[in-house]
Amino acid sequence: MTPPDDVTIAPFDSAQGRPLGPSGSSALRASLFAPGSIIAGRYRLVALLGRGGMGEVYRAEDLTLDHPVALKFLPEGAANSPASLSQFHNELRIARQVSHKNVCRLYDLGEADGRRFLTMEYVDGEDLASLIRRIGRIQQDKAIDIARQICAGLAAAHERGVLHHDLKPANVMLDGEGNVRITDFGLALRQGSGDAIAAGDADVVRAGTPQYMAPEQLAPRSVVGHGLQAVPPATIKSDIYALGLVLFEIFTGRRAFEAKTLRDLLAPLTPSSVVRDLDPTVERIIMRCLERDPERRPGSALAVAAALPGGNPLAEALAAGETPSPDLVVAAGETDAVAVLPGLAAAALFIVSTIVFAAFAPRASMPSLVPLNKPVDVLTDRAQQLLSSFGYEEAGADRARGFSIPPDYPQWAQAHGGAGWWSTLRSGRPAGMLFWYRTSPRDLVPDAPRGSVMANDPPQLLSGMSLVVLDTVGRLVEFHHVPPQVDSDATPAAAPEWPRVFDAAGLPFAAFTPAAPQWAPKNFADTRAAWEGSLPDRTDIRVRVEAASYRGHPVSFYIVGPWSRPSQMPPASRTAMQTVMGTINVGVWLAALIGGAILARYNVRMNRADRRAAARLAIGLTILAIAAWIVSAHHLTTADVELQQTSLTMASAVFLGTIVWLYYLAIEPYARRFCRTRCSAGRDCSPAACAIRASAATC
Repeated sequence: MTPPDDVTIAPFDSAQGRPLGPSGSSALRASLFAPGSIIAGRYRLVALLGRGGMGEVYRAEDLTLDHPVALKFLPEGAANSPASLSQFHNELRIARQVSHKNVCRLYDLGEADGRRFLTMEYVDGEDLASLIRRIGRIQQDKAIDIARQICAGLAAAHERGVLHHDLKPANVMLDGEGNVRITDFGLALRQGSGDAIAAGDADVVRAGTPQYMAPEQLAPRSVVGHGLQAVPPATIKSDIYALGLVLFEIFTGRRAFEAKTLRDLLAPLTPSSVVRDLDPTVERIIMRCLERDPERRPGSALAVAAALPGGNPLAEALAAGETPSPDLVVAAGETDAVAVLPGLAAAALFIVSTIVFAAFAPRASMPSLVPLNKPVDVLTDRAQQLLSSFGYEEAGADRARGFSIPPDYPQWAQAHGGAGWWSTLRSGRPAGMLFWYRTSPRDLVPDAPRGSVMANDPPQLLSGMSLVVLDTVGRLVEFHHVPPQVDSDATPAAAPEWPRVFDAAGLPFAAFTPAAPQWAPKNFADTRAAWEGSLPDRTDIRVRVEAASYRGHPVSFYIVGPWSRPSQMPPASRTAMQTVMGTINVGVWLAALIGGAILARYNVRMNRADRRAAARLAIGLTILAIAAWIVSAHHLTTADVELQQTSLTMASAVFLGTIVWLYYLAIEPYARRFCRTRCSAGRDCSPAACAIRASAATC
């Protein structure tokens, strides 16, 4: 049985001085139709489903189509009331304008034994009010699903300009598969109904269920003259208020207003006072729906769906059955948006900033400060000529080249060169940017997962590997060659021609004096040498030249400046601070990983996480990482080694995508909640709602 305070108050028939619905006696007496009765020669009644303020509803069998239907009869005697018949026709006329899977379909109007009836879709299930009374609070993920379906059906009605005007749990049916149907459009109105209307018609706007009426529907009416009354216009916001009350019951199992008088309706409960562990996002949207000021409520049912955890109103609209119209897409956004002029100003500022950055950033980068007159192919040819002049004619199985920026000299120049230190880079000496060229008798397989060969990756370990480092002008800066691991030739070798190597470096050999070697070559050498002197273009900078040879051929050449550091001589033991910082770094990383996994699992279980967006982001980043490797990596001619590198790269990309997916699930719900908190009142900042506003050119 429907609780007495849930009964719909029917519109008042001024002509007959009574409500349009059944009288007190007729509402309580037994049904006039017995099960098995044949109605209009087509429908066999099965059972009485219920009574309401606007009539009785029976389950019946359509004997013509062999299909179950529901028949809604006008109360006995109402057929003699033009107002009752008008209201009955209005229900059919308005409800048939809404075609949606979450709205109960109305088929036709008929008459039997002087009583009018509507033929409608039969929903084999239970109304939401009965379900809540039977089981209490609905589990949150199922409640969110039900709420989204109600929002979708209500939004479809609003799109057609139809206001339900009596939305409550008793008018929401759930079938056996959990699908929602919004029923009973007996009090439905066209949007905008109201304003100044005749006193008798004003009661139509005031009809409904007091427990689920918005404050503006319960507000006292004022007489404006000539028998007219000023009635607040029927708006979407009134249905949104009723929607908030329905959501309150779905998520808490209790009513928002435990009221016996109209005054008690002004003091709603809060969902968290009933359910302690309720998602704050759910509570926030419910309380926004229950705002007394209609302007502060969400602008549409789809906006309510967007604010629910994991909500995607565009997907909900598409799931409704048809592609949403532009009006529906616009209505899905919130009413408060960025004004046109500030929005255009922000866009213009972004564009100007991008142009300024693109214009000036290259001028402040290292490539713009050093001479780059020689193309890459010219520098490559220069490196090959030097290898040949040093006595290394083998072509090798693999080659690689690239540019690098040495960190030592720019830092030293900044610390010792004064305010205009960067201008010294334009001379090209000392070099602020280097070109390197490598050859190897085997495939160059880098150790780093990025797949790119660098000057020191892979390390020079194989006999026959060579590295030539030039400045951007083409002068030799560094050279290394790995001698053979086994050498049976005992013939004495000639002394190396160091002046030729100095010429390759652009250094006058005669201006340097011999010195004791200090820097050991990276590979074995049978002869070592060192010199000291000043750079030709910078006499204020003294440098050392460290060189080594094997059997008369250079295997090492290195210009050591005051900025050079022995990178391969780390301290033997770590300091206490380094140990502490290393431990802290590992601890923070593990805590972030474990904490992110726990938060992600919690958000997924609570249905707060946007799993679809997380998956799209993770898959997108994985694909981008693989594509970047394909474009920039050093690919090999050996199929099995290339396959191994491909597998490692894909594993690394999948690991990156998994980490991003995990942290998105963990952080995004809280970021979305923070965004909504910081936004202006009435504005939903969720990605889904923002996407709607973007499509409407208002985001």
